[in-house]
Amino acid sequence: MQHYGLPTRLLDWTAGSLIALHFALSRDTGEVDAAVWTLDPWALNSWSIRNADLVITGGEFEPEPTAIKYLQPVYKPVRLPSRPIAVVPPHNSPRITAQRGTFTVHGRRLEGLEQQFSKRIAKIVIPRHRAVEMRRHLRGMGISEFTLFPDLEGLCRDIRSIEVEGC
Repeated sequence: MQHYGLPTRLLDWTAGSLIALHFALSRDTGEVDAAVWTLDPWALNSWSIRNADLVITGGEFEPEPTAIKYLQPVYKPVRLPSRPIAVVPPHNSPRITAQRGTFTVHGRRLEGLEQQFSKRIAKIVIPRHRAVEMRRHLRGMGISEFTLFPDLEGLCRDIRSIEVEGC
């Protein structure tokens, strides 16, 4: 939703390390280092809700009661839980499926996840001078805009990255 200008408490994650690396490098201009964040979602939920299971948010089944507390209507005045949780969304779109999408849903606390939960989260820095080389390697491994955005927009971005940027 934030990609379309709507405020959200969702933070996108992926279950694929190469996919995460692609996203870290995809908008890279070579001016600053990039980063990939890793998170243990089971440890997060164990800390947040005292249950290490990942929270299922929908699909064929009704959302779990834990998820319902976090997924209240956006503009309804509801007291949210304070801690973030890791959730598994329904893979009901080609993008979420291709990107192996998962989310953290944040509660009422405004601090970043790394301030709230520092035990099983890590930042891996990718030096800016390695970005183009790493993007080429990712393409060689089948990770590109079109494989992660399997639609016309993804295809156009893929062609542009090959023709204009060379990787």
